[in-house]
Amino acid sequence: LGNRSAAERLLARLRTLLPPGDPRLAAAERAIQLATADRAALADARRLAQAGQSAAAVARYRELFGGRTPPDQFAIEYYLTLGGTPDGFAEAREGLSAFLRARPNDPRAQLALAQLLTFRAETRAEGVARLRALAAVPAVSREAIAAWRQALLWAGASPAQIPALEGFLQ
Repeated sequence: LGNRSAAERLLARLRTLLPPGDPRLAAAERAIQLATADRAALADARRLAQAGQSAAAVARYRELFGGRTPPDQFAIEYYLTLGGTPDGFAEAREGLSAFLRARPNDPRAQLALAQLLTFRAETRAEGVARLRALAAVPAVSREAIAAWRQALLWAGASPAQIPALEGFLQ
């Protein structure tokens, strides 16, 4: 665990044995990336995200992941952080959508996409509708309700929000 040079040598050998584009090769690359991830860099990225420094956190994640798509284990936290940056919403939405397409029955992935959609006024109603449905899913119910409430607070008080607020209160 953590021996990147040995892992890279094994990966190089696999590249000679498997045809280019073989999914097993991509899986091996992901496994190596995950197993050799710099835990201190990951903790730093998470700390930056918690502190509201999304752009710096995303830069740290990208450095950690070598500019590649994040490993599955870190995809949700990465894309939610990316979605909180001024220019990262579209990329985050596509990344989470792809992540969800690969695991359509994963309530955590569904929750993450719903949360992301609430970040922007133009997609908030879709996110709220998804969160409302997820509030009935036991695995994510508590998180969905909290995110739903937050999205309603972001929407602000207006007559147009009355149906959404009534739906939340039911």
